Amino acid sequence: MMHRPVRRVFMFKNFLIYLTKKSVSPKGISRLALVLLVAIGILLVLISIPIYREAEERGKIRMDKGHEQTAWDSAYMKYMLDGGPFTAIYDSENKEFVYRVESMREFDRITAYGESKENIGKVILLNVSKDGEINVKWIGREEYRKVNHGD
Repeated sequence: MMHRPVRRVFMFKNFLIYLTKKSVSPKGISRLALVLLVAIGILLVLISIPIYREAEERGKIRMDKGHEQTAWDSAYMKYMLDGGPFTAIYDSENKEFVYRVESMREFDRITAYGESKENIGKVILLNVSKDGEINVKWIGREEYRKVNHGD
């Protein structure tokens, strides 16, 4: 058991000697400089991946907020023109309201446009009251099934 740690230290020492030798490649870069450049490159990639993913998620959240605002504006305009309460799913692709969805097959025809982690694969359900209060809620296939079919 005593031989292993000593051997590992000896191997590490040989590795350091190998890296710090004065040997220079024909292009003029020493082994140590090359290893350091590769290590810095790997470190930069490892740091930038989470930063990129976080920025991407913030963009998706902003996109979802934009869909919510568009749906709210459309519902407000409809309420101001018609004056009555309604409940509908907002179809973002066709920019229209879907009032009655009788089956899950019809629900699946509406393209899901939620993009953030919490809204992915969902659509917006709007509920406008008599007083003009507009509630915006993201619902997915499972939530719709529970609400309308009692499953």
